Amino acid sequence: MDAIRRIILTLCIASLVMLSSAYAQDQVETLAYERAMKLMQGENYPEAVQAFEEIVKHDPDNTQAWASLGMANHQLGNYRRALEAFKQAQQLGYYSHIIHYNIACSYALSGDHFEALAHLDSAVTAGYTNLEHIQADQELKPIRSYKRYAEIIETVRRLSSPCEYIPECRQLDFWLGHWEVYNKSKQVVGTNLIYKDLNGCMLVENWESNLGSKGKSINYYDFEHGLWRQNWVSERGYIIDYQGEFIDGAMRFNGRYADKDGNITLSRMTLTPESENRVHQLIEQSTDDGQTWSVWFEGLYIRADNPEK
Repeated sequence: MDAIRRIILTLCIASLVMLSSAYAQDQVETLAYERAMKLMQGENYPEAVQAFEEIVKHDPDNTQAWASLGMANHQLGNYRRALEAFKQAQQLGYYSHIIHYNIACSYALSGDHFEALAHLDSAVTAGYTNLEHIQADQELKPIRSYKRYAEIIETVRRLSSPCEYIPECRQLDFWLGHWEVYNKSKQVVGTNLIYKDLNGCMLVENWESNLGSKGKSINYYDFEHGLWRQNWVSERGYIIDYQGEFIDGAMRFNGRYADKDGNITLSRMTLTPESENRVHQLIEQSTDDGQTWSVWFEGLYIRADNPEK
């Protein structure tokens, strides 16, 4: 074997030894972290603290280990040490919204309410908008009486449910509820349940006639076009896509649908609130491209639980 080949072989062997060593080290670190996490999951926080301290001692850039060390100390009531670990994780780029929230909790329980409020605000600004969790979290109880806390909660409401604060998105709220629907002869022809979903950004309609037929629609405000949309589907394949606007005190939809043979029918629907407990619905159709229209359905919605019936 010539000298050059010996040198290449020696370098290859050295590289394999280094890779094997690095792989073995990675395996050791992975096992150490898994053991530490099992201690956390088993609520053995004293040993978890020791395990995570050992990890960050050898791997000071391990962001997740610092965050976990902070949480273990937090669970033990060691808030000063928890804050030190949380802030180290923060400096290393740990998820900003989560780390600010955890820091807020540690400050709240340690008695530094000003810092707790500041970090809760930062958590929300960074994207923490789980309103239900914030309001239920007992660790934030010490700061709930502050005006700033109420302001932060209002900010979270607006961020998590923006449609509830946009006037255009509330234009169809009058249709919400459980309704009995009457025809012009004052006979009940069906029921309709309309409720909000997706934090108020969508209204869902659930229609059921007395004859057993059913249909559903989703309704939402289209910001791009400045219009309302309704996508209606019945169990018999009657599908129609409406778009509309709230004009002169009524929601006015226009749409079209095609049957299985490709025949097009135009449809227009008007929903008019007559009072808090009554809504008038008129649906008209045209089969000649809008030259003539005929009434397809006219009904009066009355709230099922209302004494006006």
